[in-house]
Amino acid sequence: MKEVIVKTAEEFQYGKFRVSTGVSELDNIIGGIEGSLFYLFYGDSIVLSNLVHNLIVNCVMPTEKGGLGLKGVYFNNTNYYEGKTLIDPDKIGKISKLKGIDPKNVYENIYMVAAYNEERQKTITEKLCNLIEEDKQIRLIILHNMTVFLEGSKNRMESLRKMVENINMIWRKASEENIALITTAQPLPTRKAHIPKPEGGTFLRHLANIIVYMKIIKDSRTPACKAYLIKHPYLPQKAITFLFHGGGFMGRITPSFRQRYKKELEELKSFQNTLIDVERRKMFDKLLAEAWNEEQAAMGNYSFPTVLDALNTVANLQNRKLIEELRKKVEEQQKVIEELLHKIKEMEDGGRKDWDRKKDG
Repeated sequence: MKEVIVKTAEEFQYGKFRVSTGVSELDNIIGGIEGSLFYLFYGDSIVLSNLVHNLIVNCVMPTEKGGLGLKGVYFNNTNYYEGKTLIDPDKIGKISKLKGIDPKNVYENIYMVAAYNEERQKTITEKLCNLIEEDKQIRLIILHNMTVFLEGSKNRMESLRKMVENINMIWRKASEENIALITTAQPLPTRKAHIPKPEGGTFLRHLANIIVYMKIIKDSRTPACKAYLIKHPYLPQKAITFLFHGGGFMGRITPSFRQRYKKELEELKSFQNTLIDVERRKMFDKLLAEAWNEEQAAMGNYSFPTVLDALNTVANLQNRKLIEELRKKVEEQQKVIEELLHKIKEMEDGGRKDWDRKKDG
């Protein structure tokens, strides 16, 4: 029986990680890809393919470049005769070079496997769960086109049951090991101008923590894609548009918030050294310790225009907090002073009465 380890909230949060999708606009509405969460992306297949290839590279990319620097699994589900068996090496090569890493390093750290039918999907699911137990460096699992075998199935309900069972097995293992799980699916037919639902029934829509629908804008002058955030645990529904390059990558490749945060602080450190007043220099370190470090996770989750905006906002909140604390202390001291003045007045009045009595006597 597997030992159950109880962790504190602090230990659990420390073990969390976040990686970019490769599209800054998309990261802004979903908060990036986070460990232990289940993501469902559905829509145009070419957009999903590019998203998947970006994530494969970002998983392996070193942390100093904004990646995880760890391993991932790419589980493709495809028609053996029509679809690509594994991944597109040309896309991996282009994305890797754009991000400054060797494509060979990507291939060495990504497990790749393909299922051509329902039976093989079940076999791979079981082996994948065993692999998760063996290799603790796996932090990202991509289930590409997991719903493909529902199309044209002679017994759709039975095919759906098998798919649900397979995804559920992988999801449970991924949750236990703090692994981000991503599934892609095709959209169901719908009326024009309506956002379609994903293939896979209510099971996928219920189980997934984050759901995003992605569609190419056909009437756009420049290649563009629109992403709709359908479901999120704490972020509101939102739609964004970003540039889409069908040849190999989407949007702008941007560093993670943590990278930008560290770089901004390094630049502010040089500004700190130019301050003439010594006390102001000390206040910089105090603000860093009391506010910025404590709220770093919150700043990273929110879509601030720049890191400096986030730092200024937290600094203003910290100042407001200190002002409020001082205001309360002043009010308390004012009450003490008023009580003392009242007692002094009583003592003075009592002394006058005693003097008058002695004088009259």
